Amino acid sequence: MDSLKNQVRQMGLSDSVIFTGFLEDVPRIIATFDVAVLPSYFEGMGRVLLEAMAMEKPVVGTSVGGIPDLIEEGVNGYLVSPGNEKELASALLKILDDKNLAMEMGCAGRNKMTERFSAESMVRSIEQVYRELLEKKGVCFDS
Repeated sequence: MDSLKNQVRQMGLSDSVIFTGFLEDVPRIIATFDVAVLPSYFEGMGRVLLEAMAMEKPVVGTSVGGIPDLIEEGVNGYLVSPGNEKELASALLKILDDKNLAMEMGCAGRNKMTERFSAESMVRSIEQVYRELLEKKGVCFDS
């Protein structure tokens, strides 16, 4: 962490970059975002993007791990290649320069999150997997 702080100082970005440390009130922080960005090289799912989508924020992430399952290109955000700063900057500027686009993407993200990743939809998906497995084993049950 110290090397990152030194790099920020050397680049003259101390007034623009904040190292917050651990935060407990994440929704309050996400509410201040114009766009949520996750430029990972490796990522399991990118839960922070789901949290941002739940709060109607447009998202930009790299096309790694589970991130492409969350971002529908041009609908709720943009996918970029890992390590490609030009693609990342371009995607961010598209959103930041067009408030209507940002709002539309935020709404689409919220819809996708509630339809596909809410607790209820996750339970239904897991239940469906169990039902299919039981049916393959020949177990009958009432719906």
